[in-house]
Amino acid sequence: MYQSKSYTWKGGGAYFRDDGTMVAYSTHQGKLIFSDGTWRATGNNVCLHYYWRGEDKDAKPFNQESCKAHYRSGKQIWIHIYKDLPQWQGTIYAEDNKNFRDGDIISAKTKSIKQRYGY
Repeated sequence: MYQSKSYTWKGGGAYFRDDGTMVAYSTHQGKLIFSDGTWRATGNNVCLHYYWRGEDKDAKPFNQESCKAHYRSGKQIWIHIYKDLPQWQGTIYAEDNKNFRDGDIISAKTKSIKQRYGY
């Protein structure tokens, strides 16, 4: 479901490489941030490890781990976030796969953010 796919959300997205690494970008307090991270899938679980950085190169990365369990009911996929930031933990939602795309549509944007901030 994730391998070699891009996943987009309002203001950001992530690309999941075959080798278990990922790149992502998002917005935080109106500013662009980026992440070089990792991901792993085991059974119906996937854990994403983000290392968010922004404009301030001297700031420590913000580490975020998000783990989700995926369940299928007919054609519908349900996702339960069981480990994440407090505001997301415990969330259950239906995924219709419209946010997933084949291939990498994220890396170029992430690279441009890094270049803008001088990384």
